[in-house]
Amino acid sequence: MIRRGDHEERREITSVEEWAVDLGARLATMISSSSRVVSVAQFDDGRYVQFWVESDGVVIAEVISNLYTGADLALTRTDEEALRQMGWHEPRRGPNPNWHLGARGPSEIAALVELVRRVVRDVLGERGANRVSVHSWTIERDVASLDELREESRVHYRRSLERIRRELDES
Repeated sequence: MIRRGDHEERREITSVEEWAVDLGARLATMISSSSRVVSVAQFDDGRYVQFWVESDGVVIAEVISNLYTGADLALTRTDEEALRQMGWHEPRRGPNPNWHLGARGPSEIAALVELVRRVVRDVLGERGANRVSVHSWTIERDVASLDELREESRVHYRRSLERIRRELDES
């Protein structure tokens, strides 16, 4: 992680396969961190999945939705139905605009990791050799609620989106 003021940031570009293999270990590192860490994995087409850990140990995973995207990033009806069938919670305007799912404890988190891998492969259509840009950063642990955390992470993410796109273009 790189320290920037009161936040630490880490950026990397890797293959989807390597990221997917390491996802469980990445989440375990986030769970054991003394800071609250947000991690966004953005694919070359601009779609993404993101994660953070609540103070009670619940891991939250999100998948991009169609609420605030253009046609070029949109999920198809078939994609959305696949997410429903896998048990993802539907997006809503406001603090929960993405498909989301939470997990607590080793068995639920292991199942979440497998679901995210399926989503990336079967819904988002990513292949192992494709690139993924991973951006992780810390957020203050004193954020009062899940909704506040989600909003803070989105604000930070929106500021970083253009920077991530530039990095992908340069590599």
